[in-house]
Amino acid sequence: MNRATRTAHTAVGVTLLFSLAAAPPRAFAQAQPGVAAPRAGDPREPPVMRFDPQGIDLVQAVAITLQNAPDLRLSEAAASQALGAVQQQVGLFDTNLFADTNYNYQQQLLTPTDFLGEVLKRDNLRQQVADQAATRTRLNSIRDQLGTIRNLPAECGTGNTSAQLAALRRLDPDTATELELLDALCASSSQVDPSQGLRRDLITIRQRVVTDTIDRLGQGVNDAITAETFLTKFATNLGVAPDQEFFRNQAFNASLARLFRNGLSFSPFFNGTGNVSNFLDKPFNSDCEAGPCGGKGQFPLYNLKVGVNAFVPLARGLGAAATAAGERSALINEQAARLDVQHQAAVSALGTINAYWGLRAAQDNIDIATRSVELQGRVLQLTRQTIAAGNLPAVELARVQASEARSQTALRDAQVAFEQARVGLATAMGIAVGSDDATLPRARDQFPAAPDATSVDEQRLAQLATDGLAQRRDVTAALRRAESAQVQVRGAELNLKPILDLNGDVHYTGLDEKVVTNAFKRWVGPSYKVGVKLEKPFGNNTQEGLLAEAQASSQSSQISSADLRRQVRLDVVRTGRSIVEAIERLRLAQDSVTFFQQTIDAEIARFQIGEVTLIDTIQTESQASDARRALVAAQQDLAQLIAELRFETGTLVQDASAPVAAQNLTTVPR
Repeated sequence: MNRATRTAHTAVGVTLLFSLAAAPPRAFAQAQPGVAAPRAGDPREPPVMRFDPQGIDLVQAVAITLQNAPDLRLSEAAASQALGAVQQQVGLFDTNLFADTNYNYQQQLLTPTDFLGEVLKRDNLRQQVADQAATRTRLNSIRDQLGTIRNLPAECGTGNTSAQLAALRRLDPDTATELELLDALCASSSQVDPSQGLRRDLITIRQRVVTDTIDRLGQGVNDAITAETFLTKFATNLGVAPDQEFFRNQAFNASLARLFRNGLSFSPFFNGTGNVSNFLDKPFNSDCEAGPCGGKGQFPLYNLKVGVNAFVPLARGLGAAATAAGERSALINEQAARLDVQHQAAVSALGTINAYWGLRAAQDNIDIATRSVELQGRVLQLTRQTIAAGNLPAVELARVQASEARSQTALRDAQVAFEQARVGLATAMGIAVGSDDATLPRARDQFPAAPDATSVDEQRLAQLATDGLAQRRDVTAALRRAESAQVQVRGAELNLKPILDLNGDVHYTGLDEKVVTNAFKRWVGPSYKVGVKLEKPFGNNTQEGLLAEAQASSQSSQISSADLRRQVRLDVVRTGRSIVEAIERLRLAQDSVTFFQQTIDAEIARFQIGEVTLIDTIQTESQASDARRALVAAQQDLAQLIAELRFETGTLVQDASAPVAAQNLTTVPR
């Protein structure tokens, strides 16, 4: 491995470690201290439960509610949805692997110019073959003529040679001119040299010229034959002119991309391409001597690149407050959604408690109505006895019967209200009903005892209002949402800046032909690329609009949070003062029941001895029943106000996953 290869591998390894070392924090999976994580949504049908004939206590009713109340389960689903939104925002900073590969094959006709060039190439070859054949024939003719001249007697200037020279002149004028010159010199030599020595030398030169020329012509014939054979073979191997060509391109790209919360991003990458082109149905080889040819003779070209790309924002998008604003906001909203689950647990529990005490009141009203019917029956019996004894007119019987029928009607109304209250409690608990009457609950617990009025005096109420603001989950959730909106405002303010981004990469390249593995051995570099992007919108309406929207949302969240805190304070004071009034109302109702109980017993005894009229007895019994119902209403109202005060101060249900404490449901907070 050469130095360049080792350097490239080291650079890639360091880049990968740098990009992947810091895993994104699973912030969205961290639970708010003191807040239970939302339970996973359960799509099952509401359960059908069988209850003891003696009924269930209040703690059991609330516990069942916290497991099955539809509103609570919907709130948990909303918290899971908020968790999903956080996960989506965290996903923006995940390390992502991108990889793709493609193969492209394209076939097309040659351009007219290229096709003409291929045709002309072959026409030229055929013309060269014909030219070599013509040359070979001409050279053979010249050689034959020279052979004839050489075979003639060694004379010069004779008629025989003149005829041969005339024929030779048509084939090779230069050689014929040279021989004619020698013949002319030979003919005139007798006048210059009577000894004939010059003539003999010229004849020898002439013979040598002819012989040398014949030898050169023979070599030329052989060369022409060789060239003709080669060109014929070349043209045969080249084949017909192609009219189509093809291109094959392969590409592979792989990269790891990671956006950091400060806005910077790094992306190590590796990519490679391979390209080849040739004429259709032609071999690759462009050398026609070895065999069939006619291709372009272009080797596949492989180009590899490995490096890392970096992106650095210099204005908009720089810093976690701008880049990670969505993630931080979603995380805070998810915490608020979890708080909403806890608050909804209290809301659902309060609804169940109110429904439970409504059922308790309905059951007590049935007892009151039943006792009234029994007393009216007793009065009816006494009336009949009195009429039979002649001490009371018979017409009074109708009055008693009407009163007894009214009591029966009140009992029926109480029973209807009782069934409605049972259904109301089942609805609040989130359970379904079956065909069996035992699937509808009854209330076992009695109304709670009245608290001491001093436990809800004005000083205590002020402290409870302050504590309630700290303990109410919906108040904390509203503060979280206001904080989330403020995070969005800060991000929008930072993103008012223009876009000024610095980007670039450093990479090594490998390039080679024929075999792709060779390219891995020929790394060179590093190479660099740096760029700057500027975007400055005139008016900047998009970012200004996002900021205005975020500010309006933040303002709405702050108003809602402040108004909720105001309402909590008012509701704590209102409920506390109502409890004081309810305690006094309960005391008076209890006194009324006690006095009426003493009165009704005495009235019936006096009616038996004739000291009071029938009307007085009926009215007294009706007033006593009304007093008992008023007492039940006072007890119900006080019990519900106690639960409401617990709710308003955030102490009714503090942890939906923990067992419910009975004192949190029936006593005022301390």
